[in-house]
Amino acid sequence: MLSLVPGNFGTRKEGKHMITTYEMAYVEVLAVLKNYLSEFEFNKIPKERIDFFENNKDNNYHFELNKDFPIEKQNLSKKANAILVILYRDYFADEHQKKVLKQILELNDRINEQGNKNNSEKYNILFENKKSNETVEDEKHTNEVRLIEVKKEKWYKKFFMCLKRAIKKFFR
Repeated sequence: MLSLVPGNFGTRKEGKHMITTYEMAYVEVLAVLKNYLSEFEFNKIPKERIDFFENNKDNNYHFELNKDFPIEKQNLSKKANAILVILYRDYFADEHQKKVLKQILELNDRINEQGNKNNSEKYNILFENKKSNETVEDEKHTNEVRLIEVKKEKWYKKFFMCLKRAIKKFFR
C-alpha cells in the first residue's frame, strides 16, 4: 500500500531547492503511481485523473525514481506529495485513515499559520526599527541649516510681465 510520509519536501539532488510547477509535479506523481502501485491499486484511480496528469505533464522534465529506496526517500516536491495525499485520501484510505489524515493536515495548517504569524511579527519588528532609525535621522537634520529652494520664472513670463508693465506706463 502507498504510504505518504512528509520527508524531504521540495528538495532535489544534493538538497538544493527548486521551484516546481504543477506540470512537473504531474510527472513525479505519474512516476510514483506507475512504479509503486500494483495494477489493482492503479486501476482504483479513475482513468480521467490519469489522463489529466498525462495530458498536462511537463514533457521536458525528467524525474527518476530509485526503486531501492522507499517513497519517503524519493525527494518528491511539495506539490507532487500534496497530489498523492489527495489521491490516497480519495481512493485508498478507509474512514479511520481519512480522520487521521484530516488531523495531520489540520495540524500542518496550524503549524504553517503559526510560522507565518512569526514571520510577519519579525517583519513588523524590522520595519519598526527602520522607522525609528528614520525618525532619529530626521531629528538630526532639523537642527541643520538647509538651503531654500528659489523658483526661477521662465524667460517668456519675465518678458510678458515686462511688456505688460511698459504698456501700463505708456497708457497712463
